[in-house]
Order: sequence, then structure tokens, then C-alpha cells
Amino acid sequence: MDPVTIVIAEDEPEVREVLRTVIATDAGLRLVGAAGEAETAIELASRHRPDVALVDVRMPGGGGLRATREILARSPDTRVVAFSAFEDVETVLAMLKAGARFYVSKSDSTEEILQAIHRAVEDDGEDRTDIERVVVALDAWRGHRTRNGSLDELRTERIRSALEPDEMRIELLPICELGSGDPVGWHASPALTTIERSWSAMLADARSVGMLPELELASVALALEHVRDVPGDDWMCVSVSPETARSSELIGLLDGADVARVVLALNDPNPAFGRAGVERSMRRWREAGVRVGIQDVGCGTDTLRLFVRIQPELIWLDPVLAAGVEEDRSRQRLVEGLVSIATDLGATLIATGVGSRSAAEALSGLGVELGQGDGSGAATIVDDVGAQA
Repeated sequence: MDPVTIVIAEDEPEVREVLRTVIATDAGLRLVGAAGEAETAIELASRHRPDVALVDVRMPGGGGLRATREILARSPDTRVVAFSAFEDVETVLAMLKAGARFYVSKSDSTEEILQAIHRAVEDDGEDRTDIERVVVALDAWRGHRTRNGSLDELRTERIRSALEPDEMRIELLPICELGSGDPVGWHASPALTTIERSWSAMLADARSVGMLPELELASVALALEHVRDVPGDDWMCVSVSPETARSSELIGLLDGADVARVVLALNDPNPAFGRAGVERSMRRWREAGVRVGIQDVGCGTDTLRLFVRIQPELIWLDPVLAAGVEEDRSRQRLVEGLVSIATDLGATLIATGVGSRSAAEALSGLGVELGQGDGSGAATIVDDVGAQA
């Protein structure tokens, strides 16, 4: 029997390597491609027509929803297994509706991940309607969650530890003029002191146990204490999720802050979340005196509609658009289109993931004013020493 062919779509290099190793332990599986963002994953699936695509929910290039839909459109026989640290019902349901057959967590054992891959191939539910397929998959996921309740206890304890005094810190990452390399703004990036876990993984843990607003509000409160550390007349950006954006406590944190130097940015403009509540919240941000931003904007219709309605002052481009932009005419055209829209809205574009000076120069030439990344300019300011690294 031929081995089951697999494509991995996962943006974290360390996780991709773990998945490679896990797949290599099973003689019945063969990895044919691995991607770090949605566009490459779609291209790999079109080329190899794999039996299974293991797709992360959150990644550059449009995320797991776009990757799942496009993979199935181009390779209908491929079975998609959603793979993510996010386990809230909204996210799970959105991926299943997009066409995923199973949903597994990054916290699951390697054995459970391999079982999900094999179950996806062996699933005989081709005669089910789309609704029946989603219901069956959702029931399977809920049953899995019930059997793994202890994981939620571990995640809850981890979040409580992160909320302890002095466990959380803020690093200020520069946002620079692409032409000169001079910083004009700083992104308040939370990090942990003793817990050996990335901030994105902590956010996923918090979301899965319903503690995301609590964790993010704590990080926002800490960040606002450090507006004074921002040099000169520069501004500081604080990112929040749609769940936290809807929290009434967020506006209260702005009382007493130097709001004229603060930008609140929505960090996940995902259509899986309710838009009306988020839009109302962003209007309240503006009424409180802060500027509004939207992060990780690509060329998806839903996201474009959102920032046309919101009209943010600052728009962060999806990092996939900066990768190789100096040599890729298709990326250049996409950036030019977004520059035109931003100009009409009176918004400033910020390129993320700017990895080289040549990329910074190319983006600047296309009309992008600001950038983040190793190739864009200045160094990081660490809050606990208040000095430039």
C-alpha cells in the first residue's frame, strides 16, 4: 500500500520540525511539503495533491480558513486536518465549516496527532451533507476535549502564573520610517520572565480556557505604564484580540494614560469573530482619544471591507507581503493596491517582517511609509532597564 502523503502548513519553524519528526516515525506516512504561510501551502497542495493537509489555523497569508478553502478547491480529494493551539468553539466551527475533517490541538500527544491523520484518510463520510460532516466533526472534537479536561486545568494554572506580579514584562519593538530607518513608533510586545512559553502560545492557552481578555487586559495595563519610556514624540502600539476589543474594561484602562501617544490595534481581523461588536468597540477607542489600527491585513475581501468601514489610522500589512517583495512582481502589485486604498482612506501602511534593507527600500519605493523587522531600522527598548539594546 502506498504511504499517505502529507503537506504541513504551520508558521512556527520549531513546530514544523516537530511535525516532520512525528510523521517520520510512521512508515505509513510520507511528507511531501511544508509551508510557513497560506499561499505556499496552497501551491504545495496544488502541485502534490496530498492525501492530507495538516493546516494551522493562524498563519500569514490569510490564515487557515483561506488555506483550507483554497486547498480543497484545487485538490478536492485532500483531507484537511486543522491543527492549532486555539480551541474555542468559534475557531473550531469556522475551520470545520471551511472543510476540515478533524481538529487537533498542538497540546495533543504525538499519538493523537497521528491518529487524526489516519482517521481523516479512513473516514468514509463522503455521502454526508456539509452540515452532517460539521456536526459529526464537532461532536468528535467535544468528546476529545472532555477526555482531555486535565489539559484545561494545566492551561488555567499557566495563565494564573503569568498574571502573578513581575512575571510579565514589555519589550518595545521599533516601527521605523522605511526611507531613513528612524523610529517613529514602538510596538509594546509582552513577554514572560520565568515561564518558558511564547506569548502567542500563552494567548492560545488563554483563549481555550476563556481567559484571553483577562490575560490581554493585564498586558495592556502594563504596556500603558511604559508610554513614558517611549522616546521623544514617538507613539506606542498596543495589540488586542477581538474578544478583548469587546471588553468594557479596556476603555477604563485608558483613563489617566497619555492617549495621544497610544495606538490600539486589532491583531486578528478574522471573519470567524463577530464584527459588529468589534466595530462598536473601535469607535469607542477613537472617542477615548486613541488612534486605531488593524494588523496582519492581506488582500482578503472580508478584511478589506472591515478597514474600509473602520477607517483605521494605521494598517499593518500581512508579513507574507514583505517576503521577497524586492524580486516578486505579484507581491509588488498587491502592495501597490493596498497603498492606493490606504491613501484613499488617509491611513498609514506599516510593513511587517521586513527582513532586509533591500526589502525596506522596495517597500518604500512602492509607497509604504513605515516598517517593522530586522531590516527596517532601530533596536529594541527593554522596559525593565529602559535602555536601548
